Order: sequence, then structure tokens, then C-alpha cells
Amino acid sequence: MRTFLIDALHGAEKLNQRAIDVSEEELDAVLGAGYGIYAGREVTWATLRFTRWQARWTSNEIWHPEQRSRYDDEGRYILELP
Repeated sequence: MRTFLIDALHGAEKLNQRAIDVSEEELDAVLGAGYGIYAGREVTWATLRFTRWQARWTSNEIWHPEQRSRYDDEGRYILELP
């Protein structure tokens, strides 16, 4: 199973094959503890630092309900995620 951002798509193509049906239990096992880089049961915090330019987009998103964020003295966006 793969996850991706919709805005990362550059195109789409209709295929002549059926999609694979995934059960709710399987989805919960893969995505239930988190999503994307947050998947898994063991929690470790990551600290990400973004330039002022990139912060214009990054700071407008909620990446995780427990995230912590701030700007440093140089105007960079600091994002901490579990």
C-alpha cells in the first residue's frame, strides 16, 4: 500500500483493471497509528527547519495534531513532529 499527496501528481491515466479492495482492518493496521512518515507505534520526535521562503507553505498546514512549531530568530520555520 502506498500513500502520496494529491498535489504531487503530474497526471493520471485510466487503466482497464479493477482497483484492489482493501478492508477497513487492513487500512487501520497500516494507517491507524499514523500517516505517511508518522506511521508506526513507536514515537520519536523529529525537528524540521524550513527556510523563510518555504515556510510560506509549510506553516499553513497541520501535519500532525500534536505538532509544535515556531519561528527562530532568523525567520526560519521550526516544526516538531512525533
